[in-house]
Amino acid sequence: MRFAIKKLDSFTAVGYGNTAQLQLDTGSTYEEIVLNTEKINVNQILRVEMILNGEAIVAVSGQHLKDIDTHLG
Repeated sequence: MRFAIKKLDSFTAVGYGNTAQLQLDTGSTYEEIVLNTEKINVNQILRVEMILNGEAIVAVSGQHLKDIDTHLG
């Protein structure tokens, strides 16, 4: 199986107090999704959710994402 790095489209509705969204193409398999937060304080990220068929299958805070990144290196 061949893997390729694909830059995703930008989020919509990005702004303080808004819920930013990103549509992913159906049919593709995503091994990982990387959020670049170099210019953002992760404490400002209240929640990151992945919703499938209307149900949140992943819901984590910005701090949790930072903790995971620190643990994985």
